[in-house]
Amino acid sequence: RGYRLLLDFSRSFLPIGAFQRLICLVVAQAAVFSRTFESYSLEAELYRNCAFVEIEPGFKLFLQEEIKNHKIYVRIPSSKHAARGCRMIAAMVNKLNCDVMGEGLKWDLLVEDTNRSTNLVPYQQAVKQKLFPWFEKDTKSTLPKSRSINLDSFLS
Repeated sequence: RGYRLLLDFSRSFLPIGAFQRLICLVVAQAAVFSRTFESYSLEAELYRNCAFVEIEPGFKLFLQEEIKNHKIYVRIPSSKHAARGCRMIAAMVNKLNCDVMGEGLKWDLLVEDTNRSTNLVPYQQAVKQKLFPWFEKDTKSTLPKSRSINLDSFLS
């Protein structure tokens, strides 16, 4: 099962090749993690309109393109990785839009509202409601303490 998010390009269109470029970015991210941390993760399973990629051990993504409806569905099996996966996919689509599409892509990001059985809600609504698993309700307990850094001494 897992947690769903949707990239809905139906306001305009999903260009040919955009899904494949997104998959390349996801696979590249998995490769970077594997090299950096010398960890083993499953090889990506790639098909014509879907892919299953393990970014790092336990952090898996299933992506599926729905060509006729101009949509990309993403399923993240673990609630532990849902927020990070959503941010990562959104950043990658933004990168594609800026680097390849000349900022011409238009899409809506929707995430699953786990309080309702099958509803997807706009990302901005999820932000306001701090919907689980996309956001933590108590960020104080989950974020590490940060230290002040003197950037003046760093830059000189």
